[in-house]
Amino acid sequence: MSNRKKQPKAKEPVKIRFKQLSNGNQSVYPDYYRDGKREYEFLKLYPIPETGKTDREANAETLRLANAVKSQTFNVSCCTAHKRYPAFEFGSTY
Repeated sequence: MSNRKKQPKAKEPVKIRFKQLSNGNQSVYPDYYRDGKREYEFLKLYPIPETGKTDREANAETLRLANAVKSQTFNVSCCTAHKRYPAFEFGSTY
């Protein structure tokens, strides 16, 4: 047995999760904590079973959109927690 230390996982305030639906498909949603409560929003993004190259590309696009929502959710929740408000909320530009 080796004496390797386990690498700690980076804790993320917003996680992308998948929910198994009754028809066999999956739904993608961001899961996060705000003010001590767990919140989530369903994005109506559904990866499809991969049978070819076009399906893989469609799923990559779906995950890209989910990660974009994740980063936006993180930015808004982080800024409001520290009483900083990004420029896009007030319509100004830098």
